[in-house]
Amino acid sequence: MMVDNPIIADFKQGPSKFIFVNTLMTWDMARTHCRSLYTDLARVNNVSDNEQIFALLPRNSWIGLHRRPWSPWSDQTAANFTNWEVDQLVNLDNTLVSCGAVNTTTGLWFNVSCAEKHNFICQKLIPNQNDMFTIF
Repeated sequence: MMVDNPIIADFKQGPSKFIFVNTLMTWDMARTHCRSLYTDLARVNNVSDNEQIFALLPRNSWIGLHRRPWSPWSDQTAANFTNWEVDQLVNLDNTLVSCGAVNTTTGLWFNVSCAEKHNFICQKLIPNQNDMFTIF
């Protein structure tokens, strides 16, 4: 899917960069888009990451959480930090496939059907200069 001028804001945080994509897609389509152009859907590791992502959002947006049940982030790292709205994990039907999104008003996360279309946040890993080497 071709996206015209999708990026309206980005923020570099340590070894990664968060990119808001201003295009409506399902969670699976968004993950495919992020993986093809960047690294993956955004992984939120801590409060600072969550605040930086929240600052980018003009509307509710996908992040890299997927439930079958709640799994690691879409890049398969453990979800050690969470920021769920109250009761978002309690009232889920165990057969429902849900995905995580960030509420633009509160910065808290909510679950919603992965088939819905939302904007999304991609994450691009920035290589460490010390990890670069030259092949002779």
